[in-house]
Amino acid sequence: MKILRRGNEFRKVSENNMKEIKTVISLINQGWNYSPKEAYKTFIRGEVIKKTVEEVKTESVDKVKTTAKERRAGEQKKLTTKK
Repeated sequence: MKILRRGNEFRKVSENNMKEIKTVISLINQGWNYSPKEAYKTFIRGEVIKKTVEEVKTESVDKVKTTAKERRAGEQKKLTTKK
């Protein structure tokens, strides 16, 4: 299995038979280059981690806002019922 890179695009290509080797050669002629495995992993992990962190941040912000609103509403109900 070979990893090819062109700009920010990655492609994994196997080289098990002659047809697949010719495919890799044609991709190299089209401008693709061999890429080290570590570069591919850091690129993929960076995108995945960034997406999940952003999703978690928005979810936690939404939860904090809703709980604060609920707390205020509960406190106002307690104050109005005590008077």
